[in-house]
Amino acid sequence: MAAGRKRMSTYHQPFAEQLEFFRRKLNLSTQRWDDILEAEHDKSFIVAGAQAADLLADLNAAILKTRESGVGLNVFRKDFKEIVARHGWTGWTGEGSQAGVAWRTKVIYQTNMATSYAAGQYQQLTSPGLLKILPYWQYKHADGILHPRPLHQSWNGLTLSHDHEFWKAHFPPNGWGCHCRITAVSKRDYLRAIAEGRGPANAPAAGDTEGIDRGFAYTPGASVADELKALVTGKVATLPGPIGRALAGDAERLAERRTLDDTLDQAAERIAGAQVEHLFVFNAAGQQRLHKTGNASAVELSPDELEQLPGQVLLHNHPGVPQSFSVEDVHLAIWHDLAEMHVVDRLYRYRLARPPGELWGPEVWAKMQPLWSSIQEEVTQRLNHARESGMIQQDQYDVLREHMIWTEFNAAHNIGYSRTPRTTR
Repeated sequence: MAAGRKRMSTYHQPFAEQLEFFRRKLNLSTQRWDDILEAEHDKSFIVAGAQAADLLADLNAAILKTRESGVGLNVFRKDFKEIVARHGWTGWTGEGSQAGVAWRTKVIYQTNMATSYAAGQYQQLTSPGLLKILPYWQYKHADGILHPRPLHQSWNGLTLSHDHEFWKAHFPPNGWGCHCRITAVSKRDYLRAIAEGRGPANAPAAGDTEGIDRGFAYTPGASVADELKALVTGKVATLPGPIGRALAGDAERLAERRTLDDTLDQAAERIAGAQVEHLFVFNAAGQQRLHKTGNASAVELSPDELEQLPGQVLLHNHPGVPQSFSVEDVHLAIWHDLAEMHVVDRLYRYRLARPPGELWGPEVWAKMQPLWSSIQEEVTQRLNHARESGMIQQDQYDVLREHMIWTEFNAAHNIGYSRTPRTTR
């Protein structure tokens, strides 16, 4: 960490699951904050009193910006003032005073930040790989809180199985401004907690939600895997015509996205350890269009198969040494206008995603190639020096090279590149 540089709080450090959870939220208009309670927040970005769809979209984008860039509350406050002025939103609680605006923006920012952080953490904690190693969860009360809640303090150190009934209602945050969290622990830690009086016998009775603020008795992110149909056909789908229809369309697209993600996850796990390359092509709804098997280094596609690629999602594996996209992979994705490309190896999942509203093609790759050439040459030189100096070994070199190239390339030209450890999915 650079000297004198202020350390960012946990909420300001986004991770893939947190961002993905927030991106999946719908923009739902509501008159009061409690119109949409608990698990329905998993699918909705809510700012009480905001009715216009454009206003909701802009507020949603402002929160997302703070997550992706880690810029914090002050930047969101500036964006909030500009957005409400541009859309003419009046009558909201806190309007008319500096203290009111400060309170309102803090509530919106911290509540959405905390719940999306918790939802992303939930997705990580419930990954099969992690559950095999650390199948127990421990409640952690945040230290340094000026006015701690006594019941939240009483839950500190409580250690239970990940599927215990307690977590359905008590997975943090458990109220406005709550900074409690959950950590995954081993069976050894679980047995120690029992011996210290912090095990299942000390958990609140099932259904006891005392100490949890209204609207917080749910697990953020746990309902992400549920069908959206109930949400759309329920109260939130009775919005005025255009907004209701837009919601139904958004819900349908989100349901398709969830199906696609589940399909990709299942296929990726099947081929992650394969000794030869497998290639799948799916449409946006997760329906398989193609599956081919190649050799240890490639899968060949015919001209007819290449013509099927525009707008599709392609997944393949890299046998052997863990390695990100090759330049041939990215060339294929951009040249043939794929919506997404995914690669899996024994350690990581990699993703490219065409930016919304853009089209890829041969002319786009022609413009990108000089940038790639420059970056790969510079990265290769740095890694060669590190290897020759004994700072890294050959296996580390192999894992790092392509990943560093595409990370730096993505910073200069957005291709939606990301890498995620398989154990956190």
